[in-house]
Amino acid sequence: VSVGNMHETDTVLGSLNQGMLALDGADTQYVDAVLNYSPFEKLKLSMRATFANTKTKIGDGLIADISDIKSNAFAFGADFGGFSLTAALPLAVVDGKMGYDYAEFAVVDNNGTFDVAMNNPHTEYIDLSTQKRELRFSGSYRKSIGEFTDAGVGFIYRVNPSNTDAFGNESLFMFKIHHRLGI
Repeated sequence: VSVGNMHETDTVLGSLNQGMLALDGADTQYVDAVLNYSPFEKLKLSMRATFANTKTKIGDGLIADISDIKSNAFAFGADFGGFSLTAALPLAVVDGKMGYDYAEFAVVDNNGTFDVAMNNPHTEYIDLSTQKRELRFSGSYRKSIGEFTDAGVGFIYRVNPSNTDAFGNESLFMFKIHHRLGI
């Protein structure tokens, strides 16, 4: 189990911190727990859970209010010989909201001249939590095929990649040969 704190100034949650949506830094506290279990020599099971809470500071941009941002990630994996299988819910925001100032404007006639009237000024809120959570399955097999050569195949299948269903699911297949010089 690891517990940590990250302080970010130039980036917030890995995003560049400039422009209209700029924030004035962030502090993230997190707990990352990993459990490994090997019931016998060739089989290794692992589980991982990560929970994070990010407190941000409002900058000079358009953001008027922001809550703490809560995120988490989970993974379960099994390794047997050269085979590896994993199912994971990658890191995603599960709770948080951001507010921006909003008002309705109308052009009004003021005795032959026109003015702009501001109506109903208030703060609108956007839910930052993930609407469609990504689920990722991956597997691989690695084998030594000589003293200096390894080969491997692998796949990744992503349901709701990048936490959206706008583009459909994603499949990735890989084949790799690695040869080291025997000098």
